[in-house]
Amino acid sequence: MQQGKIAEAERYFSQATVAALQFAEGFLALGLVQLREGKPDAAEASLAKAIALNPELQGAHMFLGIAKYQMREVDETAANLRESFGFSPRT
Repeated sequence: MQQGKIAEAERYFSQATVAALQFAEGFLALGLVQLREGKPDAAEASLAKAIALNPELQGAHMFLGIAKYQMREVDETAANLRESFGFSPRT
């Protein structure tokens, strides 16, 4: 991914998530690549899976919020970003 070979990186991370279904970091990496490719729908699914596997995974909520923002899901964007920064919703 750092070499700019985004499609190749997506293939590798996708293979990693198939080989290790419980590897949250693999789903996070796949979601990041998908965001970079301009595929927010696919990124949303990958990032949501990463969070389901490990809700405390560093950066996962923030990047899910970014994917939702790109999909124009403003309310869900705010919720994910609040979660990312550890903020509680206002009552």
